[in-house]
Amino acid sequence: VGKTAYVKLGVPQSAVAVGKTVRFERRDWPIVGTFEAGEGFIDSELWVKEEDLLTVLRRRSHSFAVARFETPAAVQAALPQFAQSGALERYFKAWAEPEYYQQFTKGLSWVYWLSLFMVGAISIAGTLIGVNTMYTSIVSRMDEIATQRVLGFQSGDILFSLVVESVAMSLAGGAIGSAFGLLTNKIPIKLSQGAFYLQVDGVVVGVALGLALFIGVLGA
Repeated sequence: VGKTAYVKLGVPQSAVAVGKTVRFERRDWPIVGTFEAGEGFIDSELWVKEEDLLTVLRRRSHSFAVARFETPAAVQAALPQFAQSGALERYFKAWAEPEYYQQFTKGLSWVYWLSLFMVGAISIAGTLIGVNTMYTSIVSRMDEIATQRVLGFQSGDILFSLVVESVAMSLAGGAIGSAFGLLTNKIPIKLSQGAFYLQVDGVVVGVALGLALFIGVLGA
């Protein structure tokens, strides 16, 4: 069993431990080991001996095969062979793994666009909140700002200090939000075709802090 098979099956992780059994096709299959495959969809699969599976399914042919090549270049060199007229072209279609998953998940594109919409909406809301916060802060400190002007501070100096203040608050909020976001790292998510892990890495945190910086500057 893959390490996220329990997510796909909707059972506790202990239910697919080594020594347990999984029942399908009116047969109990003992679990003899676990495997990892880079935290992709394959991690949610169950693997059995080929001849046993063909026997229990009463089949003599295969519907899908995965081949591992030594280099990405070898993959691209092999793909044209599946487009030539002949037995391969008649019985098989071939994709590189990234292209296969792109086609396989086209039906989930709405999740991607919904995520972008939510990020945009949250960013706009955060900017408006930043504007309101800074406006309130400035209105309540008009005497202080006027005193600074009398003492010789230039408009640019005062503006710079307000931007720094706004950015500091936004980055603090972004850091707190990122810390909570890190708690979702490695949480398994179930889809119809398998299960995968949420990944909150340095790139995600960097984008989050970048958005916080943008909100702080624009809000100020």
